[in-house]
Amino acid sequence: MPGRLSQFERWQAERRAELNETIDSMTDLTKKMLDSLNRPKEQRVINPTQIKFLQDPAPVKVYKGEGGSGKTSIGVVDIILKAMMIPGSKWFIGRRDYNDLLKTTAKTAEGVMNRLPAGILLDKNKTPPMTWWIKPMVTPDNPMPEPSTIEFMGLSDWKGSYEYCGGFIDELDEVEEEFFWQLKRAIRYIPSGFPDMEIYPITGAFNPTTKSHWLFKNCMGFEMDGTPYNPNNDGKPPISLHDSTPGENKANVRKGYYEEMTAMPPELQQRYLKNEWVDVFPGAPVYKQFARAVHVKNNITWQGHTLYRWWDFGYNRPSCHFVQIKKNGVTHIMKEYMGKQIEGTAFIDVVNQITNQNYADNTGIIDYGDPAVNQHKDTGKMLTLLNKAGINMLFRKVPFDISIALVRQRLSLLIEAEPAIQIDPDCVVTIGAFAGGYHLKDDGVTPHKDGFYDHLMDDIRYGIYNEFGTGLIQIATQSEAAKYTNARTVWQKKSH
Repeated sequence: MPGRLSQFERWQAERRAELNETIDSMTDLTKKMLDSLNRPKEQRVINPTQIKFLQDPAPVKVYKGEGGSGKTSIGVVDIILKAMMIPGSKWFIGRRDYNDLLKTTAKTAEGVMNRLPAGILLDKNKTPPMTWWIKPMVTPDNPMPEPSTIEFMGLSDWKGSYEYCGGFIDELDEVEEEFFWQLKRAIRYIPSGFPDMEIYPITGAFNPTTKSHWLFKNCMGFEMDGTPYNPNNDGKPPISLHDSTPGENKANVRKGYYEEMTAMPPELQQRYLKNEWVDVFPGAPVYKQFARAVHVKNNITWQGHTLYRWWDFGYNRPSCHFVQIKKNGVTHIMKEYMGKQIEGTAFIDVVNQITNQNYADNTGIIDYGDPAVNQHKDTGKMLTLLNKAGINMLFRKVPFDISIALVRQRLSLLIEAEPAIQIDPDCVVTIGAFAGGYHLKDDGVTPHKDGFYDHLMDDIRYGIYNEFGTGLIQIATQSEAAKYTNARTVWQKKSH
């Protein structure tokens, strides 16, 4: 006697005539659902990230990808497959705005459904929220399965009165963090016949966001300054991230799609072509002379000579840079540390720990710090604490305008064909600050003190001024000063 057919094999046998082709596996079926180009079976492709996304059992998972990465398609396919495999289940496909949903994501879903055999979509109601009734797979144990439903929701209209087994949110970056987790709590519907169903999946798709967006910390497991973010205390990011490899879905998009994107501005290419998290800031950068391609260097190596540590103090966001300076004056900013609501002694301990772990073979340490270190009331008398730790902090009055002008000058300077300031790519907050996180106010002159980026920028000012700012003389005229800074005066080295 023939063996008993599996659920998928029975469904496959029933649909072969309608498809007019052989579907040998769930992978074949998924490829057909994804194939918007209507190609022969042997030419259809599902990319590796899409496979991993479908197979991931995480209760919250997302697909981050560049334009054309197939993130919306795979999110829709995932929900339709679940509706077909779990009789009586309830799902949603959503976007923040219902009209945007109908114009974009719903059309993708309709394309996927049109590639399935007639009869899978039993009925649909176009009255908002649009609802589809899906025919599940027939099995010997369940020859007349209860239809599943998929509702298309504008999340801004959601009233909290619905219950679902799970859902997919397109353009997830449009949704507020608080609302997302509130919606997650509504994913609790258990279909009849599945009493042991415990995982309520919610999925999403989005183009890369800024690093200040709530998705960054939830997907990466750390905040933009490197502070660990683990609210579940399980050692994992709250959201399981599937990160598309740029261009891996090229076989599923029209010819020339990616090539056309190369005409976009660099900041848009970063998101829509390279699939990179981005830094986008509200004002003009204080240091317009900074360029990632010039000042960020991958090949900086510690040479074991004098270690410079540049400090900025304070309880909320104390910071320190670890620096080496070559004999010709080329400055390597090798590592950054930024504390968060950390007491002075603990801050000192962390800096010393980083020093011992990375730069123990130094031939000496020179510490430059906040010129007001002895006057701070909120740092627990930092100078006393530093002395107790055996740290000889060098500090002197650092004119704000002059030190900014000097940093600008060093950023513009080449020494023996090398940039005078070079930054290790691991210094992500420092790079973000130079790129515009440390930016000017609306007056176009005054740097904005945001309580975050400005601390790392301050300790760089102290270090640069202490090392290169001695013997400066004033350039008197405003026209000459304007070449270097928006301040009233600018300074340069004395001529000999």
